Amino acid sequence: MAWDGMGGGRAGACSGASNGIGARVAALAVLCPGGGGFRKAREALERLRGADAAVDEELAGYEAEAAPSPFEGEGVSRGEGQVASEVAGTGVRRPGLAEVLKDRALLIPVGIGVSMQVFQQFSGINSFIMFTGGVVGSPVLGALVMGAQVLATTVSFAVVDRAGRRAMLVASSLVMAASSAVLGLLFHLHVPPGGGGGGAHAALPAGIRHAAAAAIVVYIVGFSLGLGPIPWTLNGELFPGRIRAFASSLATLTNWLCACLSVWSFDRLQSWSPGGTFFLYSGACALCSAFVVFCVPETRGKSLEEIEQVFRRRAGCCGKNK
Repeated sequence: MAWDGMGGGRAGACSGASNGIGARVAALAVLCPGGGGFRKAREALERLRGADAAVDEELAGYEAEAAPSPFEGEGVSRGEGQVASEVAGTGVRRPGLAEVLKDRALLIPVGIGVSMQVFQQFSGINSFIMFTGGVVGSPVLGALVMGAQVLATTVSFAVVDRAGRRAMLVASSLVMAASSAVLGLLFHLHVPPGGGGGGAHAALPAGIRHAAAAAIVVYIVGFSLGLGPIPWTLNGELFPGRIRAFASSLATLTNWLCACLSVWSFDRLQSWSPGGTFFLYSGACALCSAFVVFCVPETRGKSLEEIEQVFRRRAGCCGKNK
Protein backbone atom coordinates (compact mmCIF):
# COMPACT_ATOMS: atom_id res chain seq x y z
CA MET A 1 0.00 0.00 0.00
CA ALA A 2 2.93 2.34 0.46
CA TRP A 3 3.21 2.37 -3.30
CA ASP A 4 -0.23 3.97 -3.63
CA GLY A 5 0.77 6.81 -1.36
CA MET A 6 3.71 7.58 -3.56
CA GLY A 7 1.79 7.38 -6.81
CA GLY A 8 2.08 11.09 -7.35
CA GLY A 9 5.77 10.87 -6.49
CA ARG A 10 6.39 8.13 -9.04
CA ALA A 11 4.68 10.22 -11.70
CA GLY A 12 6.80 13.17 -10.67
CA ALA A 13 9.90 11.04 -11.00
CA CYS A 14 9.25 10.88 -14.73
CA SER A 15 9.50 14.66 -14.83
CA GLY A 16 12.81 14.62 -12.93
CA ALA A 17 14.21 11.86 -15.09
CA SER A 18 13.22 13.66 -18.27
CA ASN A 19 15.10 16.73 -17.06
CA GLY A 20 18.37 14.80 -16.84
CA ILE A 21 17.81 12.28 -19.63
CA GLY A 22 16.46 14.88 -22.04
CA ALA A 23 19.54 17.00 -21.54
CA ARG A 24 21.79 14.02 -22.23
CA VAL A 25 19.85 13.21 -25.39
CA ALA A 26 20.34 16.79 -26.47
CA ALA A 27 24.05 16.49 -25.74
CA LEU A 28 24.30 13.39 -27.90
CA ALA A 29 22.66 15.30 -30.72
CA VAL A 30 25.51 17.81 -30.52
CA LEU A 31 27.96 15.02 -31.20
CA CYS A 32 26.04 13.49 -34.09
CA PRO A 33 27.70 14.32 -37.41
CA GLY A 34 25.56 16.17 -39.94
CA GLY A 35 21.82 16.67 -39.88
CA GLY A 36 22.02 19.98 -37.95
CA GLY A 37 22.84 18.22 -34.69
CA PHE A 38 23.69 21.39 -32.75
CA ARG A 39 20.54 23.18 -33.93
CA LYS A 40 18.36 20.20 -33.02
CA ALA A 41 20.04 19.92 -29.62
CA ARG A 42 19.45 23.60 -28.94
CA GLU A 43 15.77 23.32 -29.89
CA ALA A 44 15.36 20.25 -27.67
CA LEU A 45 16.91 22.01 -24.67
CA GLU A 46 14.76 25.12 -25.23
CA ARG A 47 11.64 22.96 -25.14
CA LEU A 48 12.90 21.22 -22.00
CA ARG A 49 14.26 24.22 -20.07
CA GLY A 50 12.12 27.05 -21.43
CA ALA A 51 12.82 29.85 -23.88
CA ASP A 52 14.64 32.00 -21.29
CA ALA A 53 17.07 29.30 -20.15
CA ALA A 54 20.80 29.60 -20.86
CA VAL A 55 20.88 26.61 -23.19
CA ASP A 56 23.98 27.72 -25.08
CA GLU A 57 26.09 27.54 -21.92
CA GLU A 58 24.66 24.12 -21.12
CA LEU A 59 25.46 22.83 -24.60
CA ALA A 60 28.98 24.19 -24.28
CA GLY A 61 29.37 22.25 -21.06
CA TYR A 62 28.27 19.04 -22.72
CA GLU A 63 30.71 19.62 -25.59
CA ALA A 64 33.54 20.07 -23.10
CA GLU A 65 32.44 16.94 -21.28
CA ALA A 66 32.60 15.01 -24.54
CA ALA A 67 36.12 16.20 -25.37
CA PRO A 68 38.59 13.54 -26.57
CA SER A 69 40.13 11.34 -23.87
CA PRO A 70 43.18 9.05 -23.80
CA PHE A 71 40.91 6.12 -24.51
CA GLU A 72 39.86 7.46 -27.89
CA GLY A 73 43.33 7.02 -29.30
CA GLU A 74 42.77 3.30 -28.99
CA GLY A 75 39.49 3.44 -30.86
CA VAL A 76 37.38 3.29 -27.73
CA SER A 77 34.80 5.96 -26.92
CA ARG A 78 35.21 8.07 -23.82
CA GLY A 79 32.20 6.55 -22.09
CA GLU A 80 33.13 2.98 -22.98
CA GLY A 81 36.73 3.52 -21.92
CA GLN A 82 35.71 4.94 -18.57
CA VAL A 83 33.35 2.05 -17.90
CA ALA A 84 36.01 -0.48 -18.90
CA SER A 85 38.53 1.29 -16.68
CA GLU A 86 36.15 1.30 -13.72
CA VAL A 87 35.46 -2.39 -14.16
CA ALA A 88 39.18 -3.10 -14.23
CA GLY A 89 39.64 -0.99 -11.11
CA THR A 90 42.33 1.15 -12.68
CA GLY A 91 40.44 4.28 -13.72
CA VAL A 92 38.05 6.92 -12.48
CA ARG A 93 35.63 5.81 -9.77
CA ARG A 94 32.31 7.54 -9.31
CA PRO A 95 32.03 9.28 -5.91
CA GLY A 96 30.27 7.40 -3.13
CA LEU A 97 29.19 8.30 0.38
CA ALA A 98 32.73 9.00 1.61
CA GLU A 99 33.39 11.50 -1.17
CA VAL A 100 30.00 13.17 -0.68
CA LEU A 101 30.66 13.67 3.04
CA LYS A 102 34.01 15.31 2.30
CA ASP A 103 32.70 17.76 -0.32
CA ARG A 104 30.14 20.28 0.87
CA ALA A 105 29.22 21.14 -2.71
CA LEU A 106 28.00 17.54 -3.03
CA LEU A 107 26.74 17.08 0.53
CA ILE A 108 24.36 20.06 0.42
CA PRO A 109 22.29 18.95 -2.61
CA VAL A 110 22.26 15.33 -1.43
CA GLY A 111 21.10 16.48 2.00
CA ILE A 112 18.32 18.56 0.46
CA GLY A 113 17.17 15.74 -1.82
CA VAL A 114 17.15 13.16 0.97
CA SER A 115 15.43 15.55 3.38
CA MET A 116 12.63 16.16 0.91
CA GLN A 117 12.01 12.41 0.74
CA VAL A 118 11.82 12.30 4.54
CA PHE A 119 9.33 15.16 4.63
CA GLN A 120 7.26 13.55 1.88
CA GLN A 121 6.69 10.40 3.90
CA PHE A 122 6.48 11.91 7.39
CA SER A 123 3.74 14.19 6.11
CA GLY A 124 1.61 11.06 6.64
CA ILE A 125 0.59 10.55 3.03
CA ASN A 126 0.63 6.75 3.10
CA SER A 127 -1.36 6.70 6.30
CA PHE A 128 -3.96 8.93 4.69
CA ILE A 129 -4.12 6.70 1.64
CA MET A 130 -4.22 3.37 3.46
CA PHE A 131 -6.74 4.24 6.12
CA THR A 132 -9.01 6.73 4.35
CA GLY A 133 -11.92 4.30 4.15
CA GLY A 134 -11.70 3.48 7.84
CA VAL A 135 -11.27 7.10 8.89
CA VAL A 136 -14.28 8.44 6.98
CA GLY A 137 -16.26 5.20 7.30
CA SER A 138 -17.12 5.00 3.59
CA PRO A 139 -15.34 3.21 0.73
CA VAL A 140 -17.13 5.49 -1.75
CA LEU A 141 -15.61 8.57 -0.16
CA GLY A 142 -12.26 6.78 -0.19
CA ALA A 143 -12.59 6.24 -3.94
CA LEU A 144 -13.37 9.94 -4.44
CA VAL A 145 -10.22 10.83 -2.53
CA MET A 146 -8.14 8.65 -4.86
CA GLY A 147 -9.75 10.27 -7.89
CA ALA A 148 -8.81 13.68 -6.53
CA GLN A 149 -5.17 12.54 -6.25
CA VAL A 150 -5.03 11.45 -9.89
CA LEU A 151 -6.58 14.70 -11.10
CA ALA A 152 -4.35 16.92 -8.98
CA THR A 153 -1.18 15.09 -10.07
CA THR A 154 -2.15 15.67 -13.70
CA VAL A 155 -2.70 19.37 -13.05
CA SER A 156 0.67 19.68 -11.32
CA PHE A 157 2.50 18.86 -14.56
CA ALA A 158 0.89 21.90 -16.20
CA VAL A 159 1.67 24.44 -13.48
CA VAL A 160 4.98 23.43 -11.88
CA ASP A 161 7.13 25.04 -14.58
CA ARG A 162 5.11 28.24 -14.40
CA ALA A 163 4.87 28.66 -10.65
CA GLY A 164 8.31 27.26 -9.77
CA ARG A 165 9.37 24.39 -7.55
CA ARG A 166 9.75 26.38 -4.33
CA ALA A 167 6.39 28.11 -4.57
CA MET A 168 4.60 24.84 -5.29
CA LEU A 169 6.34 23.05 -2.45
CA VAL A 170 5.61 25.79 0.09
CA ALA A 171 1.97 26.08 -0.97
CA SER A 172 1.56 22.31 -0.98
CA SER A 173 3.07 21.90 2.50
CA LEU A 174 0.96 24.67 4.00
CA VAL A 175 -2.25 23.29 2.50
CA MET A 176 -1.40 19.85 3.86
CA ALA A 177 -0.54 21.29 7.28
CA ALA A 178 -3.87 23.12 7.47
CA SER A 179 -5.98 20.16 6.34
CA SER A 180 -4.14 17.79 8.69
CA ALA A 181 -4.78 20.20 11.55
CA VAL A 182 -8.49 20.33 10.69
CA LEU A 183 -8.69 16.54 10.63
CA GLY A 184 -6.80 16.36 13.91
CA LEU A 185 -9.25 18.81 15.46
CA LEU A 186 -12.23 16.74 14.28
CA PHE A 187 -10.76 13.61 15.86
CA HIS A 188 -9.82 15.47 19.01
CA LEU A 189 -13.37 16.72 19.47
CA HIS A 190 -15.29 13.61 18.45
CA VAL A 191 -13.10 10.53 19.05
CA PRO A 192 -11.64 9.67 22.48
CA PRO A 193 -7.98 8.67 22.92
CA GLY A 194 -7.51 5.15 21.62
CA GLY A 195 -10.49 5.57 19.32
CA GLY A 196 -12.71 3.59 21.63
CA GLY A 197 -10.37 0.65 21.26
CA GLY A 198 -10.49 0.77 17.48
CA GLY A 199 -6.95 1.94 16.88
CA ALA A 200 -6.36 2.83 13.25
CA HIS A 201 -9.90 1.75 12.38
CA ALA A 202 -11.57 4.28 14.64
CA ALA A 203 -14.15 6.13 12.54
CA LEU A 204 -15.64 9.55 13.04
CA PRO A 205 -19.35 9.95 13.81
CA ALA A 206 -21.53 9.85 10.71
CA GLY A 207 -22.55 13.48 11.04
CA ILE A 208 -19.07 14.87 10.43
CA ARG A 209 -17.61 12.31 8.05
CA HIS A 210 -18.20 14.54 5.06
CA ALA A 211 -16.24 17.32 6.71
CA ALA A 212 -13.42 14.87 7.37
CA ALA A 213 -13.58 13.63 3.78
CA ALA A 214 -13.32 17.22 2.53
CA ALA A 215 -10.22 17.78 4.68
CA ILE A 216 -8.66 14.58 3.31
CA VAL A 217 -9.42 15.60 -0.29
CA VAL A 218 -7.77 18.98 0.28
CA TYR A 219 -4.78 17.23 1.82
CA ILE A 220 -4.43 14.83 -1.12
CA VAL A 221 -4.77 17.64 -3.66
CA GLY A 222 -2.10 19.63 -1.85
CA PHE A 223 0.22 16.62 -1.79
CA SER A 224 -0.31 15.82 -5.45
CA LEU A 225 0.38 19.39 -6.53
CA GLY A 226 3.73 19.71 -4.78
CA LEU A 227 5.15 17.43 -2.12
CA GLY A 228 4.22 14.31 -4.09
CA PRO A 229 5.91 14.82 -7.49
CA ILE A 230 8.41 17.64 -6.94
CA PRO A 231 10.88 15.84 -4.61
CA TRP A 232 11.37 13.29 -7.40
CA THR A 233 11.79 16.09 -9.93
CA LEU A 234 14.48 17.62 -7.71
CA ASN A 235 16.40 14.33 -7.80
CA GLY A 236 17.05 14.93 -11.48
CA GLU A 237 17.96 18.59 -11.00
CA LEU A 238 19.87 18.99 -7.73
CA PHE A 239 22.33 16.11 -7.94
CA PRO A 240 25.50 16.68 -10.01
CA GLY A 241 25.91 14.16 -12.81
CA ARG A 242 28.87 12.33 -11.28
CA ILE A 243 26.89 11.41 -8.14
CA ARG A 244 23.36 11.31 -9.55
CA ALA A 245 23.11 7.51 -9.57
CA PHE A 246 24.33 7.20 -5.98
CA ALA A 247 22.32 10.16 -4.68
CA SER A 248 19.09 9.11 -6.40
CA SER A 249 19.47 5.60 -4.99
CA LEU A 250 20.04 7.00 -1.52
CA ALA A 251 17.00 9.26 -1.80
CA THR A 252 14.81 6.40 -3.00
CA LEU A 253 16.01 4.12 -0.19
CA THR A 254 15.28 6.87 2.33
CA ASN A 255 11.80 7.32 0.91
CA TRP A 256 10.89 3.66 1.24
CA LEU A 257 12.35 3.34 4.73
CA CYS A 258 10.41 6.38 5.89
CA ALA A 259 7.27 5.06 4.19
CA CYS A 260 7.57 1.80 6.14
CA LEU A 261 8.15 3.66 9.40
CA SER A 262 5.22 6.00 8.78
CA VAL A 263 2.77 3.20 8.05
CA TRP A 264 4.09 1.05 10.91
CA SER A 265 3.65 3.87 13.40
CA PHE A 266 0.17 4.98 12.34
CA ASP A 267 -1.82 2.35 14.24
CA ARG A 268 0.28 2.94 17.35
CA LEU A 269 -0.14 6.70 17.13
CA GLN A 270 -3.89 6.33 16.68
CA SER A 271 -4.05 4.16 19.78
CA TRP A 272 -2.22 6.93 21.64
CA SER A 273 -4.32 9.81 20.27
CA PRO A 274 -6.35 9.94 17.01
CA GLY A 275 -6.30 13.73 16.99
CA GLY A 276 -2.68 13.97 18.06
CA THR A 277 -1.63 11.75 15.14
CA PHE A 278 -2.86 14.27 12.59
CA PHE A 279 -1.48 17.18 14.58
CA LEU A 280 1.95 15.53 14.28
CA TYR A 281 1.52 15.23 10.52
CA SER A 282 0.47 18.87 10.40
CA GLY A 283 3.63 19.89 12.25
CA ALA A 284 5.80 17.87 9.85
CA CYS A 285 4.20 19.63 6.87
CA ALA A 286 4.73 23.05 8.44
CA LEU A 287 8.37 22.19 9.12
CA CYS A 288 8.72 21.11 5.49
CA SER A 289 7.52 24.50 4.25
CA ALA A 290 10.12 26.25 6.42
CA PHE A 291 12.84 23.90 5.15
CA VAL A 292 11.93 24.74 1.55
CA VAL A 293 12.00 28.48 2.22
CA PHE A 294 15.44 28.43 3.83
CA CYS A 295 17.22 25.55 2.11
CA VAL A 296 15.81 24.56 -1.28
CA PRO A 297 16.97 26.63 -4.28
CA GLU A 298 14.71 27.40 -7.21
CA THR A 299 15.69 25.23 -10.19
CA ARG A 300 13.12 26.35 -12.74
CA GLY A 301 14.74 27.48 -15.99
CA LYS A 302 18.28 26.72 -14.78
CA SER A 303 20.74 24.36 -16.41
CA LEU A 304 22.33 21.56 -14.43
CA GLU A 305 25.62 23.47 -14.45
CA GLU A 306 23.97 26.61 -13.05
CA ILE A 307 22.36 24.61 -10.26
CA GLU A 308 25.70 23.01 -9.41
CA GLN A 309 27.28 26.46 -9.19
CA VAL A 310 24.61 27.50 -6.68
CA PHE A 311 25.76 24.76 -4.33
CA ARG A 312 29.43 25.53 -4.89
CA ARG A 313 28.75 29.10 -3.80
CA ARG A 314 26.86 27.85 -0.75
CA ALA A 315 29.70 25.50 0.10
CA GLY A 316 32.13 28.39 -0.09
CA CYS A 317 30.03 30.36 2.37
CA CYS A 318 30.03 27.43 4.81
CA GLY A 319 33.79 27.24 5.00
CA LYS A 320 36.62 25.60 3.13
CA ASN A 321 35.35 23.07 0.62
CA LYS A 322 37.66 20.10 0.70
